[in-house]
Amino acid sequence: MVVTIETLVKEKKVKSVQTITALGCPYCQDPYKKMWLFDGLIYLQIEHADGLHYLNVVPNGDSEDVGFLYNLCASQEIHFCPMCGEKFEEEE
Repeated sequence: MVVTIETLVKEKKVKSVQTITALGCPYCQDPYKKMWLFDGLIYLQIEHADGLHYLNVVPNGDSEDVGFLYNLCASQEIHFCPMCGEKFEEEE
């Protein structure tokens, strides 16, 4: 399942795409909001470290609670916010 701004608007978690961009995206600005998936078993969260941005897939509980989804947990460097599409500025 991919969480998009359109999904958030449909589920009434934000009023519109313009709301997210006008107020600042809560997913790619500190403090980084969690993006819950699979009925809360795992979540995605952006992390900023050493001038780079990472998308972390994190289990919400131990491996027995999460089951096979535990194997999806990892971290990947990203250059754009998966929620609002904003490009992260490169830091030198």
